[in-house]
Amino acid sequence: MIIPPRAVIIASGLLVMVLTGLRLTRAGRPYPVLVLALHKLLSLGVLVLLIHTAMQVHRMAPLSRSEMVTTAVTTFLSLGLAASGGLLSGRAQAPRALKVGHHVAGYLSVIATGVALYLLLAGI
Repeated sequence: MIIPPRAVIIASGLLVMVLTGLRLTRAGRPYPVLVLALHKLLSLGVLVLLIHTAMQVHRMAPLSRSEMVTTAVTTFLSLGLAASGGLLSGRAQAPRALKVGHHVAGYLSVIATGVALYLLLAGI
């Protein structure tokens, strides 16, 4: 099985995104500016690439229900993560529930992205 370069780029982006997220968690406030910026840009970039991949696959053949659902779930999780991440980075003291929710949603988003990517690229 040949792994498409796009899958490698998205997977690498996810890995660096998780690593920068862990670094931010361990660093605490004030967050390192470059690490925070990299984390935010990678999050956006991975989401854009996944949606672009789904659109390209859809041009070749209609997406299956599972492909649509996993891509939608990943998109909504990513948007929720962007909102909670913005609240975390902008508040002096964020509620614990917000921190825990951001971490749990982050792991769910990584899993959902992996599943969506697999489903989208399995038939290519």
